[in-house]
Amino acid sequence: VLEKDSTVELGMPKEYPHELVKKLCDLFLNMPKVKKAYLMLMTKNEKLSYLVIIDADGEEKECFNTIASAAIPFLNSMPLNLLPANTDLGKKAMEKFTPFYNKE
Repeated sequence: VLEKDSTVELGMPKEYPHELVKKLCDLFLNMPKVKKAYLMLMTKNEKLSYLVIIDADGEEKECFNTIASAAIPFLNSMPLNLLPANTDLGKKAMEKFTPFYNKE
């Protein structure tokens, strides 16, 4: 959960997590509601984590437990944040970044 007054910076990871992205793409093929997914590196209050934004039909949060469980073996101790696309931060990030998964 992101606090409203925390400072958040987004960028691309220097060491791109290819195995994580492949696992998530494979997972999304079996999750028809997921339309797009974006991965970035988030710095919040000087703490690094991966941020995955999910653009899905319906309630994105329904997918989050499944996504988090699949991602854990590929995180290499990096924290993971999942965020629906319809949030303010999600909308801003989607304008600046290219999705790693696009159903179309």
